[in-house]
Amino acid sequence: MLRFSPTTGDYTRETILTFTGHIPSGGQQLKCKVGDHLEAATALDGGRARCAAPPVAAPRAVAVRLTADGIRFYDAASRFTYYDADAPPTISSLAPAFGPERGGSALTVRASNLAPTGRSRCAFGTLVAAASIVEGGGLACASPPSAT
Repeated sequence: MLRFSPTTGDYTRETILTFTGHIPSGGQQLKCKVGDHLEAATALDGGRARCAAPPVAAPRAVAVRLTADGIRFYDAASRFTYYDADAPPTISSLAPAFGPERGGSALTVRASNLAPTGRSRCAFGTLVAAASIVEGGGLACASPPSAT
């Protein structure tokens, strides 16, 4: 299985991707395809490779693939998501809408334009809970006990 990191980057800047897993070999030149952009890639020691996700015109999620011959492409396990580092996230849904006062409800917040800062949080009034970014665009967190 082909994986890469990071899986997100600012749409206005180049982001260096590092691949692990099935790195194709035997071709004339290793390349990666990020969305519609075909870029040169570099094979590294330890079954890794590196290439750049170029800047694009607007935030979006794109497929990422590797090739050694320009004919057979190997799909990565996830997509690369371009976000706008200068704009706030946009929340589209929240589930569940309510939970018990004791807290502990698993909350999913669907949103776009989430930056991978490692400091994602869910706020419940003045109470704050740690959150993690989930595949597909959103956050997961557990509701804290109510401060009544």
